[in-house]
Amino acid sequence: MDSNSGRKPQAQAPLKDGDDLEALDRLGPYEGDRKDPLTRHAPIADLPAVDRVSGPSMASTRIMPLPPGVEATLELDDAEGAPVKLAKTVTVIGRVASAADFVLPFNEEVSREHAAIVYFAGEFFIEDLSSGNGTFVNEQRVEKVKLRYGDKIRVGSQVLVFRCRA
Repeated sequence: MDSNSGRKPQAQAPLKDGDDLEALDRLGPYEGDRKDPLTRHAPIADLPAVDRVSGPSMASTRIMPLPPGVEATLELDDAEGAPVKLAKTVTVIGRVASAADFVLPFNEEVSREHAAIVYFAGEFFIEDLSSGNGTFVNEQRVEKVKLRYGDKIRVGSQVLVFRCRA
């Protein structure tokens, strides 16, 4: 039994080079079951119908460089750092560098592969990759939705600002 949650661990994973053994000291025990008011969301039905997307996963689109003249960036909403330029037609946002292109480390609310930004048919979209805590655009929980300039994307407790020029 896990003494912190009272639940039996699902599986054990062997330690590998680069594993962060001090994360528990820095981050505290896992609190994934807590109900955080930030994770409340309005129904997806409140989004304009033109923005909602259905159908098979777009993240399986063939990954290629973005076409000439198409530019997009992500930046942390609360940081003064430089925006990160997206270079490919599929950009995975996640917690682990081996699984994601845009990495948000040390945030247990972010899944290894949390969401993907996909450039398809001249538009940018974001798709939740079955994350544990959901993906939010402008505080609306989404599965797949078209992105617009200035949209705020929340994964875990991190808020990213999306900007594009096509």
